[in-house]
Amino acid sequence: MATLSAKPGLRYSVSDWDPSNKLMSDTAEQRRHISHETRQEGRILRNETTSKVRCCDYVMKQPIHLCALSRGKEETERAITVEVMVECLTLREGRPGNELVSDLVEVIDGAQQVLQQRIDKAFEELFLLQESRQQLTHEPRNKMEAQDIDLSCFSTTSQQEDMRVTRVQLRNELKAQCIATEFAICECTRHLEQARDETQWSYGCLFCLSGLEDDLQAKMAPLNLVHTWLENRTKRPGLDLCRDEVQYGLVVEDKHLEATILALKQILSNVSNVFVNYMSHVYFPFSPSSSSSSSPGTPSRPIVLCLSSCYQLKVVYQKR
Repeated sequence: MATLSAKPGLRYSVSDWDPSNKLMSDTAEQRRHISHETRQEGRILRNETTSKVRCCDYVMKQPIHLCALSRGKEETERAITVEVMVECLTLREGRPGNELVSDLVEVIDGAQQVLQQRIDKAFEELFLLQESRQQLTHEPRNKMEAQDIDLSCFSTTSQQEDMRVTRVQLRNELKAQCIATEFAICECTRHLEQARDETQWSYGCLFCLSGLEDDLQAKMAPLNLVHTWLENRTKRPGLDLCRDEVQYGLVVEDKHLEATILALKQILSNVSNVFVNYMSHVYFPFSPSSSSSSSPGTPSRPIVLCLSSCYQLKVVYQKR
C-alpha cells in the first residue's frame, strides 16, 4: 500500500492561518488607500499649479492683448470709414442722366489731393533749403582756411630757417639710408660667400657618401664568398668534416669582414645624418643664432661632423 510522504517542517493550524491572511489583507487595503490618497493629492496639486500658471500667464499677457485689440479696433474703424466713403462714391457714379454732377463731395476730395501734392512739394523745397543753408554755413570757414594757406605760402621763402632745417634733415636721412644699404649689401655678400663655402664642403660630403656606398658593396661580395665556402665545407663526408686551419681562417675572415661592414654602415649612417642636417641648414641658413655665432670663414657644424666621419673612415682603412 502506497504511503504519502509528509514535508518536514513546522505546520500551522487553520486558526493561525486566518488571522495571518486577515492581517495581510488589511495591510494591503491600507497601502492601497494611502496610494490612492497620494495620487489624488498629486492630481489636485498639478491642477492647482496649472491653473495658477495659466492665470499668471493671462494676467501678464492681458496688456498685450488689450493693446492688440485697441490697435485692431482703430484699424477696423479707419477701414470701415474708408470703405463707406469708397462705397458711397461708387454708388454716386451710378447716377443716371442729369443727376451725374460734380457736387461738393467730389470738389472736397479733389481739393484734398491738390493740397497733399502742395504739401509734399513744400517739404521737398524745405529739404533743399536746409542743404543750401548747411553749405553756406561751411563756405565761409572753407574760405578762411584757404586764405590762411595762401598767406602762409606767400610768406614762405627759400631763405627761411625751417627750409634749411628740412634740407639738413633730408640729407641726414639719405646718408643713414645709404649706410644701412651698404651694411645690408655687405651682410648679403658675407652670407653668399658662406653659402658658397658650405656648398663646396657639401660636394665633399657627397663624394664621401658615394665612396662609402661603393666600399660597402665591395665588401659584401667577399663576405658572401666566405659564407658560401663555410656552407660548402659543412657538406664534407666522414672524418673530413672537421675544424682545421682553413675553417678557423674562414671564421676569422668572416668576423673581420662583418666588423668592417658594420663599421662602414655606422659611418655611412653618420654621414647620411650629417648630410641631411646640412641640407636643412642650406634651406634655412641665415637664422639669427647662426649668423651671430659664426664668422664668414668658419664652416658650419654639419660640415665639421662630415669631416669627422670621413676621418673615422680613413682610420678604418688604415686598420685594414
